[in-house]
Amino acid sequence: KSMKRRVSGEGPLQPRYIFVGEAPGKEEEKAGRPFIGRAGRLLRAALAANGIAAEECYITNVVKTRPSDASGANRKPDKSEVSRGLPELRRELARRPCSLVALLGDTAVSALLGRRFRIGRDHGLAVAAGGRGWFISYHPSAAIRFQKVRRLFEADLAALPRKFEPRELFTIGHSTRTLPALVRVLKKYRIELLVDIRHFPRSRHNPQFNKNGLGRELRRRGIDYRWLGRELGGFRPGGYEAYMLTPDFAAGLNRLLDRSLGRRTAIMCAELIWFRCHRRHVADALADLGQRVTHLLDEERSEPHRHVSGVRIKCEPAVAAGGDRRVSSRKRGTRARSAK
Repeated sequence: KSMKRRVSGEGPLQPRYIFVGEAPGKEEEKAGRPFIGRAGRLLRAALAANGIAAEECYITNVVKTRPSDASGANRKPDKSEVSRGLPELRRELARRPCSLVALLGDTAVSALLGRRFRIGRDHGLAVAAGGRGWFISYHPSAAIRFQKVRRLFEADLAALPRKFEPRELFTIGHSTRTLPALVRVLKKYRIELLVDIRHFPRSRHNPQFNKNGLGRELRRRGIDYRWLGRELGGFRPGGYEAYMLTPDFAAGLNRLLDRSLGRRTAIMCAELIWFRCHRRHVADALADLGQRVTHLLDEERSEPHRHVSGVRIKCEPAVAAGGDRRVSSRKRGTRARSAK
């Protein structure tokens, strides 16, 4: 193995997007610039096709020197090379305020998001982690070698501006309101789509908010209804914040982003107070992705989202579903119950 000329990142201090690849190749090493070989030309062409100028992006790699084998050919960097490159990469990212970092290829994804994410399954996903947004796609060198990958790579980059288009999303808790009272709040804020993120979309004490009937009544009043509780609902083993780092949560968040595009959208859970509900964590993730979130309290009051820590949410993982009532499983030998 040999390591050669150093190739640093390139781009503005306040980029529109940041792109992180694997390591420089021969052409990059020769010129001392990242992504100027065949893979770089494909990346820049795909960006230009979607109205993104390469000059407004910061482009870099996990490893800053070209890894080569005994014959001098390019090779994939090993774990020790990735480990040596990570501290500088993290400094690069810390110096550049940007709500989105696009990770190109397995090396970049595993280095910055861990091995739970897989390119073949998770490409095209936006992921919220560590206070910023990440976007997963193939490395353009793989797109050069495989025509199918090229189509997926180009589709991912085409979706990138739409997925991260800034918008305002809202949250609301139904609590013990009547259905007309909920509708009045939604109408006051011109909500067109209500996304239900209760894990268990039913309520014994407030049956007006049972999933099927609620969806039917909202549509009669001109408000679309969708349930995303399977992906975004509370009551997760290990806690909701741990669940937020999984591909399943990222997939749900992306469905929410896709469905909210062009429509004023609110996410709903049962708890009235937003910071005592897991929707505060969903709002954190949306904010990390550059979205504005407003919590609806009633027809006259709303407040912008802010990060809250140290407040216990009611969607605890030890509590399971069944209805409104919470029952101690230790005392009754049954699963605890909740409306969520």
